[in-house]
Amino acid sequence: MFAASLWLAVPAPSPAAAPADSNVRVPPERVELKVQKVLAAQDREFVYRAYLVEWHGQEVVVRDALAKTKYRPNDMITVLVMRHPYPQGKEDYGLLSFEIVPPRAK
Repeated sequence: MFAASLWLAVPAPSPAAAPADSNVRVPPERVELKVQKVLAAQDREFVYRAYLVEWHGQEVVVRDALAKTKYRPNDMITVLVMRHPYPQGKEDYGLLSFEIVPPRAK
C-alpha cells in the first residue's frame, strides 16, 4: 500500500503573486478542479484515496490523506495547492503538493 505523501517537483506556471525564489514560503491556494479519475486502494481496514485532476494543463494527483471523501469522476473538488521550499534549500526548485479540502460538516 502506498503510504508516502505526494510531492511533485515539476516546473509549472505559477500565479502572478508567487515569488520567483523557490526558497520562499507561499500561502496555500484554494482551487476548484474536476475529478478525472478516482485512485483508491484497500488492504483490510486500511484505505487510500486520491483523485486525478488537471491543473494548469498538467495531470496531478490530489491526495485525501484521511480518506474522508468519496468523489466520483466529473465531480468538482476543492484543492489546496501548496508550494514549499526544498528542504534545507538544497535544490534550486521548490515542491508542489495537492491536498483535498474536505467538505464542511453540515
